[in-house]
Amino acid sequence: MALKEKYGRQVEFIVADVDDPQGNTLAAEFQVDAIPNFRFIDAKGNVVQSYTGVTTQKTLEKYIQQLLPDK
Repeated sequence: MALKEKYGRQVEFIVADVDDPQGNTLAAEFQVDAIPNFRFIDAKGNVVQSYTGVTTQKTLEKYIQQLLPDK
């Protein structure tokens, strides 16, 4: 199951294409210096985790779960 399908109601996924002017602006704002680059931002807008490089769905899911409120 894709992460967006699984967590899409709880987490907002934003994809920035650095070849697009808008995506490039967003990448500059977050000081992205390599791709792929993942930023995990909490509900208050704070970057709580970042990851650069190729990774697995399992690793990304671990970071996503850390953002979710305890049940």
